[in-house]
Amino acid sequence: MVWIDSALEFCILLLQIVLLRSNDLSVDDIVSKAIDNGYRNMKFERTCSNTDDQDLPRDESKLFDFIRKQKEFEENTSNAGRLYIEVNKELVRLSGKSIHQLIRSKAYRESFAKQFCRRTSLRCEMYVNSPYRSADGRCNNIRYPTLGSKGAIQSRYLPPQYDDDITRPRERSGTGKLLLSPRIISNEVFRGLGIKESTPKDNNLSLMTFTWGQFLDHDIVLTPVATNVDGDELECCGKDADYIDCVQISIPANDAHFRGRQRCMSFSRSMPAESFDGCAPGYREQANRLTSFIDAGNVYGNSLSSHALLNAPNGCLNTTKYNLLPPGGVCKILSNDRDHCPRAGDERVSENPSLGGMHVIWVRQHNKIAQHLAKTTSWSSYKIFQETRKIIGAMMQHITYGEYLPKILSPKTMARRNLYLRKSAYETRYDQETDPSVKNVFAAAAFRFGHSQIPPQLGYLFKDMTSRSFKLEDTLMDPHLVVTQKGVYLPDLVRFVLRNNSRLVDRHIESAVRNTLFVDFKGESFDLSALNLQRGRDHGLPSYTAWRKHCGLIVPRSFGQLVDHDVQTREKLSNVYELVADIDVFAGGISELPEEGSVLGPLFNCLLGKQFHDLKFGDRYWFENPGIGGFTPSQLQAIRSVTLASVICNTLDIGEVQKDAFEIPHKGNPLVPCQKIPKLNLDSWKK
Repeated sequence: MVWIDSALEFCILLLQIVLLRSNDLSVDDIVSKAIDNGYRNMKFERTCSNTDDQDLPRDESKLFDFIRKQKEFEENTSNAGRLYIEVNKELVRLSGKSIHQLIRSKAYRESFAKQFCRRTSLRCEMYVNSPYRSADGRCNNIRYPTLGSKGAIQSRYLPPQYDDDITRPRERSGTGKLLLSPRIISNEVFRGLGIKESTPKDNNLSLMTFTWGQFLDHDIVLTPVATNVDGDELECCGKDADYIDCVQISIPANDAHFRGRQRCMSFSRSMPAESFDGCAPGYREQANRLTSFIDAGNVYGNSLSSHALLNAPNGCLNTTKYNLLPPGGVCKILSNDRDHCPRAGDERVSENPSLGGMHVIWVRQHNKIAQHLAKTTSWSSYKIFQETRKIIGAMMQHITYGEYLPKILSPKTMARRNLYLRKSAYETRYDQETDPSVKNVFAAAAFRFGHSQIPPQLGYLFKDMTSRSFKLEDTLMDPHLVVTQKGVYLPDLVRFVLRNNSRLVDRHIESAVRNTLFVDFKGESFDLSALNLQRGRDHGLPSYTAWRKHCGLIVPRSFGQLVDHDVQTREKLSNVYELVADIDVFAGGISELPEEGSVLGPLFNCLLGKQFHDLKFGDRYWFENPGIGGFTPSQLQAIRSVTLASVICNTLDIGEVQKDAFEIPHKGNPLVPCQKIPKLNLDSWKK
C-alpha cells in the first residue's frame, strides 16, 4: 500500500511538471506556488507585513538610548535567507529552469519582485549634508543607501559556484568526484617546515604587519555563522552533527597530529542571506555583520547600541581607572582571577594579545583627542565624540593606505588601482557607482593571507632588551598579557610586536594555528588553514583558475602550467587535486610566488587591489574627500602627518620606536625617541 501511495505521488508530480511546462500555469502562478511551498517547507506563515527597519535616530537625544539586539537581527536575517533559498529551490523545480536562467529572465524577476520583495525605502535626508557618517554605514551612498552598511551581503566579483547552483557547498571536482577533505589538503600543502612545523621569518617586516592586518580586518568584515535553535554555537562533531548547516571536516585516520584520536573537525556554515535583497531569484549569500567602510568600527561598534563604550564625559570612551578597556567582553576562562574580559567595539578583541593591545591604543588615542577638544572648543559632548570619531577613522585610513598597503601590495598594484595617497590637496574621485562592500572572495579567502604571518609566540620585550615569550596557542582568547598588573606591561607587549619579525606570506602555516586546541570549540582541535578552505567552499567561491581568468592572468590548464608557483608547490597541489581547475582559491592564491615589491602573488595582488580601490573610491566619507563630510585643508595636512608610530608614542610610555612601525628597526628605519616622532597637531580644530 505504501508503494502504491508513493508511486501515485510520483505520477502526480510528473503530471504537475508536464502541465507546468505546457504553460498551463503563468509565470506569476509558478512564482506564487514556489513562494507558498517555500513557506510550507520552512513551516513559516506567509505574511505581507512590511516593517521599516531603519537604524536612523531622528535627533541627537536618542543616540545614546538606541538599542539593537544583534542576536534578534541575525536570527531574522538567517530565517529570511533560509526561506529565500527554499523558494528558489522550489522555483527551479516548478519552472524547469536553472537558477541562472531565472536570474536572467525579466518575467521571473518582475514577478518575484512583485510577490516576494520586502525591501523598504530608506530615508537619507538627514545624512545628505551630515558631516558625520552613520554608525551602521547606511546612507553613505545616497543613491544606494545600503551599500557597505552593517548587515548587507558581501558582494561578489564573480557569481558563486555551488554544487546545486543555489546553496550546496562546492565539494565536487570537475570529474564529478568529491574534493578531498580540507584537512588532507592542509597536511599536504600548508604544513610548516621542520619538526616543529615553523614558518620562515620575513627579513624586513615587523609583527605589526600581522597585527594591523587583523585589526583592519576586524574593522571591515565579520561573517556571522549559523547557530542552533537556541542561538548557541553548533557542535558539529557532537549533538548537532545532523544540523543542516553543519559541514564537518573529516580527519584521516593516519593524520600525523591526531593519530586517530579525532576523526571530525567541527565546521558551521556561514549564516544564509538573500541575494538581490530578496527581490529577484538568486542563490545563497553571506552577510557582513559590520560596515564595510574603514571607519574605526572596531573601536566604536557598528550600531548605535555599540556606543555603550560612551557614557563618559566630554565625548570620551569608557575605560577602567587604569586606562584599559572596560569589562564585559568575550574571552575564554581567565588564567588569573584578577583579570577581566575587555569590551571593545568588536567582540574579537581578545583573540590574541597583540590585537587586544591595539584596541587599547586606539581607545586611548580617542580619549586624548576628545580631552583636548573639550579644552579648546565649546562643543557639546556629542559633537566632541563625533568629531573625534571622524578624526580616528581618518587616521586609520591614512595608516592603512600610507603605511600598511605599500608593504603588502606591489608598486604596480598600488599605482594601477590608484591606492597611493595624495601629498596635498583633495581626492575628487568619489564614485557613487563603486560598490564599497567587502567582497566575498576577499573576506573568505584573499585577506586571509595574514594567517601565514601568524607567529609561533607572543610576549614581552622589556626596556633592558630581555624578553619573555608565550606560545601563541596559550594566549588565544586570553587577555592576560594585556590586562595583568593593571596593564603595566602593555608597552612591553607592543615593543615585542615592533621589534620581532613577521612571518613570510607563503603556503607554510604555523603549527600553532593548524593543530590548536581551542576552548571555544568544546575542546576540539581546529586547523585554521583547513577552515579557510572549507569556508571558501561553503561560500561557493569559484576555483583558483576562475579567479585567475577574472584578473586577466594566465589561466593554467595543467599543474605544469602553474607559472606563479615553484616546482615543489605544483607537485603538492597535484597530489591533492585531480584537476588544476579544482584548486581552492585560498590554496592557489596564498601559495603563489610573490610579485616584486610585494608579499603576495599576482592573484591576491589583484583581488586586494580591487577591494581596497572600492573601499577608497566608494566611500563618500573618505578622509581625503572635500565637502561637508571632509576636513579643512589644514586639518587634512595635520592628519597626513600621523603615523602608527606617532599613535603608539602618544598612548604608551614606550620610550622609543622606529619611524616605520611596519618594518623592524634597521639602518634606514632607526629607533628614535618618542619626542622626535610627530604627533597629531589639533590646532586646526580650535574654535
